[in-house]
Amino acid sequence: MFAPSSRVIAQIAETIAKMHQAGINHPDLTIQNIMILSDPRGKGTISIIDFDGATLRTPLSYEARMRQLRRLDRSFLKWIPKTSRWQTPYIRLRFAATYCRIVPEMRPFIRVYLRKIKWYLFRYQTGWRLQKGFKVN
Repeated sequence: MFAPSSRVIAQIAETIAKMHQAGINHPDLTIQNIMILSDPRGKGTISIIDFDGATLRTPLSYEARMRQLRRLDRSFLKWIPKTSRWQTPYIRLRFAATYCRIVPEMRPFIRVYLRKIKWYLFRYQTGWRLQKGFKVN
């Protein structure tokens, strides 16, 4: 399974920040919709895919940006192994720092999210556990 390095995380953050700066609202921003292409020199290219429900809104609202970033974070937590570096605060901070370097006006919103991250994680992980318990085969 994919375990992103801090360099890849920074590239993902940069790509998403540029997408947001362009005003693209991608409502299905998850890890499954991020392609990482590598070349023989070891440099990677990050591509965002699945723009079915995407819209162009200039400027893209802060709420829409945060909604997408939270969804992406949840998908990393749900689909990346518990032993991955993404589960550490360092990688999440690296993502936030790279994103805020490109979109500095998002800094206060991301700070609030990072302060409340434990509550968000508890809430979503509890929901995931309940869903597994209620599945009918």
